[in-house]
Amino acid sequence: MRRNQFFRGIILFFLCITLSLGLSVVSCSIKAPSILPDKERISRHISSILELPSYEYVYRDIVYIAEQASFLGIKHRDTQLLFAVDVRLQAGIDLRRGFSVETISAGQVNITLPSPEILLIDADESSIHQYFKREFGGEINRLDYYDEISRSKERIQADAVSRGVLVQAGENAASIITSSLKQAGISKVNIVFSNDTSRDGIR
Repeated sequence: MRRNQFFRGIILFFLCITLSLGLSVVSCSIKAPSILPDKERISRHISSILELPSYEYVYRDIVYIAEQASFLGIKHRDTQLLFAVDVRLQAGIDLRRGFSVETISAGQVNITLPSPEILLIDADESSIHQYFKREFGGEINRLDYYDEISRSKERIQADAVSRGVLVQAGENAASIITSSLKQAGISKVNIVFSNDTSRDGIR
C-alpha cells in the first residue's frame, strides 16, 4: 500500500542570466530593420535558452509498504515501512529532436519546436527520511526501497502530466524566446510545436 501525501511545485522560470548573455549576441545581427535576421545566431540563442528545463516540480512523496501473513490465526510475518523521499521532475524541450527557424522579414520569424516532454525524473536518495520500520518474520532491504521509489516515479510522472506540466513547459519556453527576440528587434515571433495539433501557435 502506497500513497502520495503531497508535492510542492517549483517553476524553474530560469533565464535572466541566459537572456542577458544571449540577447547581446542576437541583437548585433538582427537590429537593422532592412536586413533579414541571422538564422544561425537566432538558432544559437534559442539553443542556449532551451538548454535548461522550462518547468520543474519537486515532490515530497510518502511511501508505505506492508506485508503480513499468518497461519492458523498466528501471525508469523509482519513487515512495515513508512518513509518519505524527494522526487525531482523536469519538463522542457529536448534539443536532440531539433527545431527550425524561418525568417519571413526583417521583423518576423517563424520557429517550430518539438513538443515539450518530461526530461528528467530523479529521486534524491539523500532526502530519504524513515518514519517507521517494523520487521517481524522478515527483513526490508535496500531493494525494497528502490522498487517502491521506482513505482513512485511512474506515478508522479503520470500525475504531473495530468496537471498540465507539459503545457506549462511549452508556454514558458515560448514566452522566454518571444520576449528575448522582441527585445532584439524582431516585432513578430510565431512559435508552434510539432506533433501538436491542439495549438495554433504561441505568440
